[in-house]
Amino acid sequence: MKKLLIFTCFALMLCLSVTGLAEAAEESLQTYRIQLFNEPQAIKVPKATTSYWFMIPAGVQVEEAGLTLILQSSETLLEDYSTATVEVNGLALSSVNLFSLNQTGETAWEIAIPVERLKTDGTLNQLSIVTAQRSILGDCADIDNPANWLVISDQSSLTLTLRQSGVYQLSSLYPFLFNRAELGNAFSTQFVLAGSDADAEAAAALNIASAIGANFPYKRLESLTVTGENIGDISGSRFLIDANASDPALSAGEGYLAVVQQPGGAAVQVAGGQAEGLEKAVSVLANAD
Repeated sequence: MKKLLIFTCFALMLCLSVTGLAEAAEESLQTYRIQLFNEPQAIKVPKATTSYWFMIPAGVQVEEAGLTLILQSSETLLEDYSTATVEVNGLALSSVNLFSLNQTGETAWEIAIPVERLKTDGTLNQLSIVTAQRSILGDCADIDNPANWLVISDQSSLTLTLRQSGVYQLSSLYPFLFNRAELGNAFSTQFVLAGSDADAEAAAALNIASAIGANFPYKRLESLTVTGENIGDISGSRFLIDANASDPALSAGEGYLAVVQQPGGAAVQVAGGQAEGLEKAVSVLANAD
């Protein structure tokens, strides 16, 4: 996965001003229920691992974490040979006997996740469900057995209670905007075009959108809006694009990137001194590794 890195020397070569100050917002406590899978996960082999990855940005404190797995398995599973284990970042957390769990049909398995098990530095957390299920004893006996199955419902979820501290920087822009745990598998984006150079600003929006898609091909785009009005709350990401910026005042050929606070939330300012400057700003934003 690509991460956005801003190198000062590169910015100077392009005459590009880069501002990445974190605007501290008032801390707030919020609870998110995150759907793990877009569709039910059917497991039909004796041993399998099903994983989900999520990121918690630096500066966000996790108060509580929990997992709800809704499972249903075949009535033919053998009691002493069928289990499921939840691992967080490679360490086992909890195990259950699938035979016992299946006595009531589809069942919710609740697991508390110790917050110290989670990475909160902006790197990925891995949540794994490791299953072993047998209906017939003997080596390879269940490989082609249609009666040996387990289904993890698409209603299974991860619950996080987070204390937001408002850390939002250019150096971790893409993960913060599009890969935070509470976003799940979907995101929305808004482009606000100043209208000072319609062609250059439209091209900038297209290039940024393309970069987002390249970085997060596994994410589902819920909405993409292009507008000339900078109003309303920012529920997803917002990019303010201006080819002839006056705040700050830029010379011809200069580009500018910044995280700015607005009444509806934080947004990314992408500006230039004429089309050439805007193109440089978009190049750093869209092509950073």
